[in-house]
Amino acid sequence: MPRLEFPCRLGPDVLGVPHGSAYARVFRAGRDNSMGTAWNLHSVKSNRVMDALSGIERSAMYEALLDPSVLDLREQYPAYDAERIQKYLNDTSLRIPRSMIPTMDLVLTRLDERSPSGLSFEVVSSKYVKELGRAAVQRRLERDVEFCQALNWTFTLHTERETSDVRRNSARTLCMMADGLDVDALREPAWSAAAKVRAMADGRTFAALKRSVGRSLSLSVAQVGHLVSVMALHGFISVNLDKQFDESSPFCLSEQT
Repeated sequence: MPRLEFPCRLGPDVLGVPHGSAYARVFRAGRDNSMGTAWNLHSVKSNRVMDALSGIERSAMYEALLDPSVLDLREQYPAYDAERIQKYLNDTSLRIPRSMIPTMDLVLTRLDERSPSGLSFEVVSSKYVKELGRAAVQRRLERDVEFCQALNWTFTLHTERETSDVRRNSARTLCMMADGLDVDALREPAWSAAAKVRAMADGRTFAALKRSVGRSLSLSVAQVGHLVSVMALHGFISVNLDKQFDESSPFCLSEQT
């Protein structure tokens, strides 16, 4: 069975599309999107830069990064004839005509004990509710569903009703805390310290929690902060993303922790 590794070390999927750092960025945020909002973010799971072409896509990405069942995530997943667009992939100065590449907003590769391969795939279509009545959007959703049905993949529609600014910002803060860390190497220390963090998550602020856990385990405040982010990424703790996560706010775990 596959296990969660940082960065993802899976080979290509059934369509031959690479996972992890080998996945080629098809569209670039700020260059290929028609909306005025776009972001780059670092994927600790893939060890590469991801391109969020809208705010709702960015929210879905950050939450997927903190889902311990998600092994890898690939944005703007292409359904294309590779030979037709090879020149565009070889020369990053060229813009790929969007009409040549139908894409899925986000494809999640998940651990799945029910699958013979130990994996399952989920297409996430990120759309604002106000867009759902548009004929072009409905045609795209129908295409995405047909794509999933042909491959026996799962389809999920992600709108602003499933997220919030607080959830996105809390997930982003946790992910950024792990930037530059060897998340795999810190797995065992994080596992050992997780019980102490759960026991001390009694409403005190995150700053106070780090001091208390640090004194108990003879660790610095910075070390505890690093371990907390690693715990969250591995799923050893589940931070309540619906609560503001910062130094001065109460540190809250979700009920499944």
